[in-house]
Order: sequence, then C-alpha cells, then structure tokens
Amino acid sequence: LLDVSVDEKIELVEIFDRFNPLKHSTVSPTAFTEQGLYMLATILKSPTATETTLEVNLAVLAFRHTVKREGKRSKNKKIYEEYE
Repeated sequence: LLDVSVDEKIELVEIFDRFNPLKHSTVSPTAFTEQGLYMLATILKSPTATETTLEVNLAVLAFRHTVKREGKRSKNKKIYEEYE
C-alpha cells in the first residue's frame, strides 16, 4: 500500500472532481501501487480473484487514459508527464 501525501491529495482533488469528498477529510487515503496489484494477482488464484484482477487491470488502464486526457487539459502537467 502507498500512503498518499497531503500535497498529492490536494492535487487529486484539484484535478479530478470525483475526489472532492476528500477535500475536507482529515485522513489521507491509501492506494495500491500498480506493482502491488500485480504481485497480489500472482498470489491469489481462485476464479473470483482472477476475475477481480482482470477488472482491476482494466480500471488501471482506464485511469491512465483519464490521467492523460485530463492532464492535457490541466494547467498542472506533472501527473500527465508521469504517464507519458
């Protein structure tokens, strides 16, 4: 798991409307790294785990596309450039 810093949380809220509820949260969110997701997928082998892994991979791909799309429109190019 990766702890999201206060600055990263603020940046997420500024760029993505869906993170607006985090704006006034006193707790910083946590997230799996992409590498962590793949490591977990190699351990869990049940049909449900396999299906979930595929769905998570699709979500990561969709997130990357969103970051690229929104990053191109954003004044803050930092996140966009990280995924370029």
